[in-house]
Amino acid sequence: MLADTAIAQALDTGDLSVRYSFVPNADGAWVYQEPAAGARDDPDGRTLFENLSVKSRVALTIGPLIKPLDYGTLVPRHLRFEGHDGVVDLRRTRGGHQLRPGEAALVLTNEQIDLSHRLGALVLGRVSSHIDGLIVNGSYLDPTWSGVVRLHLQNTARHPVTLRLGNEIGRMFLFATPDSTPDPLAVAHQGLHYGYSWKRILDDGIDPFPERAPVEPARTWLRRLRQLNALAKRNVGYTAVGLLALLAVPTLRAYQRLDNWSQRFDQLDEVEDGLTELVDREPVAGIETLVWEPGKLVAQAEIELPGEFRYVPGRVFALAQIESTTTQAGASPVLTTRVARVGGRTTLTIRAERIGAASGGTTDGDGGGDPTGGPGADLGSDAVDVRWLVVP
Repeated sequence: MLADTAIAQALDTGDLSVRYSFVPNADGAWVYQEPAAGARDDPDGRTLFENLSVKSRVALTIGPLIKPLDYGTLVPRHLRFEGHDGVVDLRRTRGGHQLRPGEAALVLTNEQIDLSHRLGALVLGRVSSHIDGLIVNGSYLDPTWSGVVRLHLQNTARHPVTLRLGNEIGRMFLFATPDSTPDPLAVAHQGLHYGYSWKRILDDGIDPFPERAPVEPARTWLRRLRQLNALAKRNVGYTAVGLLALLAVPTLRAYQRLDNWSQRFDQLDEVEDGLTELVDREPVAGIETLVWEPGKLVAQAEIELPGEFRYVPGRVFALAQIESTTTQAGASPVLTTRVARVGGRTTLTIRAERIGAASGGTTDGDGGGDPTGGPGADLGSDAVDVRWLVVP
């Protein structure tokens, strides 16, 4: 388990990132700010992180939205989060949300946590919360996790417990995971809130508390019917069991058809998720100047992409095209691009080589591709301005 010195080093190296979308102002009120205040490079974020950290634990606080799990009670209209009938917006309450005895709720932390493949985390409830009767179920953050943290709360006391924006709700403990693979795809597919930030929830309007579709029960019954069919075959000499087998055959075929349709709906859901993710992608663009040294045929520039850039190997698209040149006599340069993530940093490398081919080129995020045509600088060019675009 990491202590305070190791946690500070993880912040400096980028293995750990903690960002606060809500910070207290001079009056003590928690206000929304974008971009979020990072514990590494933002003064407000650093101060808040230091106030919430003690030795080996980092405190997590309640974000602005709560989903009560008492489905018999409707959230009053004036307290609802816009577009979601069952979600309470704490910013609209005057004294917070009262969690009545026996009630449970889901909350999202104010903090957005980003872990490299070298760190994992365990989130536990506070002892003082347990004394008050509020139980916070533990949660584990896998290496390469990125997003806010969802916690399940239950009031076991005989009196209401008040939940307010910015209240401490849990403790995060960090652990080193040196043998973990850097690929985040498995975590991204399993975590319902992977990649969630308060900007996406509040500004882009995504569902703050998504739920999985209940498709497994149909397949469970299908497996049971298949077992029943096998049992009947082993006892075919008995009339009652034989009759049961005859009745089970058409039922089994019906459930097989149901399972086929279920698989088709799963495929449609995957396509819909892929289209939604494609729409949510935010490209990064800019202009970079490449300069050739005397006698060199290759000029190269490395650009560090923003920390919030979502890098998934094989799914990044990069485009580079010549904007303007300083021209002398010679041949046209060829542009190639490459996007890579090393040591918590995502970089775009643009390479210009004067070999007589036309400029401009597109590649995927894992390596160079075939450049396509367009006028460009010649062999004697001193410099070339390249306009680039990267889509996650």
